[in-house]
Amino acid sequence: MYIDKAFLKQLFIYFFIGGFAALVNWIIFYISNSLCNIHYLIATIIAFFVATWVNWKLGRISLFKNSAVRSKVTGEKTLVYIVSAIGLLLNLLLMWLMVDILNIQPIIAIVITTGLVFFWNFFARRILIYKD
Repeated sequence: MYIDKAFLKQLFIYFFIGGFAALVNWIIFYISNSLCNIHYLIATIIAFFVATWVNWKLGRISLFKNSAVRSKVTGEKTLVYIVSAIGLLLNLLLMWLMVDILNIQPIIAIVITTGLVFFWNFFARRILIYKD
């Protein structure tokens, strides 16, 4: 099985962009849920929208800058949010399972779910949105 260098480079850069967006996600979630007492599922949604925008912006600037879809910003954003909305549904399902069923603390659950959904976001963007 051959994995090309360009793919590994993209994955490596996306890991750092996704890591920064994940930090934004966790901070917004913590502020919303712990400090503002917003229900954890609503806090997940709020954090998702902010982190998705950060991820899109950084990815567009540094990672997927040569994409043909890049010239159509509105269409690009729409596709990113559709892919990310599926990620949000996965996030919400996993959060509910971890918090309500497994009794995991919400802040720990958001960290776990972010890691799991990371791979969906990368491959969906690479294959469905930013294919060259």
